[in-house]
Amino acid sequence: GGEGGGHPLGEALDAGEVSHVEPVTVYPNPVGETVNVSFYLLEAADVPFTIVNLMGRTVHQQVVSGKAGANRAELKPLLTEPGVYLL
Repeated sequence: GGEGGGHPLGEALDAGEVSHVEPVTVYPNPVGETVNVSFYLLEAADVPFTIVNLMGRTVHQQVVSGKAGANRAELKPLLTEPGVYLL
């Protein structure tokens, strides 16, 4: 890993049952070892995050317990292959 070989990360969020997720910000782009996700919830909820590659293969899954209001999640996926990934 490391910050030098970053990966672009698109923002295709499928919130599923969490219908009250407001706009999502993903940074930095390209990502290093950590993906920061800022999001806003109208009410507290568990928010599932899935990172997939362009082949549709899931490379990371994580559920974050969010509170009502502004939230920030820190995801640490092991993105070993250079490429484009979707959240």
